[in-house]
Amino acid sequence: MLLFSNRQLFTLAYVINSCIEAGVFPSVLKHVKVIPVYKKKGSKHSYEHYRPISIISIFYKVFEIVLNRQLVLYFEKNNLFSTCQFGYRAGHGTIDAVLSFIQRCSDGLEKGLSIAGRLYDLTKAFNTVSHSILLNKLSFYGILDLSANLLASYLRERYQSVQLDGIMSSFKLVEHGVPQGSVLGPIFFIIYINDLPSVVKDGPSHPYLFADDLALSVTGSSDQSLKIKLDHCSNAIQDWCNANSLSLNDDKTIEIMFTSNCRKSEHAVAVKFLGIMLEPTLGWESHIDSDVKSMSKGIFMLRVLNMCVSQYVLSTVYYGHIRGLSRK
Repeated sequence: MLLFSNRQLFTLAYVINSCIEAGVFPSVLKHVKVIPVYKKKGSKHSYEHYRPISIISIFYKVFEIVLNRQLVLYFEKNNLFSTCQFGYRAGHGTIDAVLSFIQRCSDGLEKGLSIAGRLYDLTKAFNTVSHSILLNKLSFYGILDLSANLLASYLRERYQSVQLDGIMSSFKLVEHGVPQGSVLGPIFFIIYINDLPSVVKDGPSHPYLFADDLALSVTGSSDQSLKIKLDHCSNAIQDWCNANSLSLNDDKTIEIMFTSNCRKSEHAVAVKFLGIMLEPTLGWESHIDSDVKSMSKGIFMLRVLNMCVSQYVLSTVYYGHIRGLSRK
């Protein structure tokens, strides 16, 4: 744990308070090193399969924590966050989002309605956030004057250099996006996407957001009316993305039709939503099978490692690869 002396803490607090009062984020902190981290899927020779992680200083992170707490407190206290957003919010999580989604689908099936879900993929959402649009949205939610100036100063005139295999690139101006690996990046993004649910949320349709993961449940009196509503919602989401400099990856859009019986259909394939396998019948067989396979691999790994590593390493592997699955 990094410890500060009282003098260092006083100096740190003085600098942060002075910057807040002036509405200026220090320029020296806006030169950031970025390291590309492989996503563990896809070709290692394609930049699309890497996530850019910003390496930031301790002072930078402390400053961000102060701003983040004030920003989150303001939004939560004034109930400004969409109730459809479950990501990066205290008391909300992936399980809450999945259970809410399943409950709505189950209720619809009990009423004899046709139910479908669509899962959307936003392409490089964090990296394509427009700074000007984000600042306009912050203003709309009441972030004004010095607070607005401070956040604008944080976003603008940022520079980054990429380090790969020990080689550093020159610094380039960052004209859009929120820094991944930062404290403020996630909260900025959910503020940016906060008004998306309003374009599709009505009686028959309901969106679910976990940061940039978007799912939609739609009910209809028949499969035909359901298809019309799904396409209408998708068009509305596409229009919103176009207006907000984001884009949908149509190739990764997934649709699932729910049913109250076990009849076979062309849509009878389980899909993964926030780590949970959803079946057309809302059953759990696919999810259990998936977890059992993953746990079996982990147990086999423990057996192999047991012959050559310490108990500490075995415990680390267990907690990292097995225990989490058993607690879902």
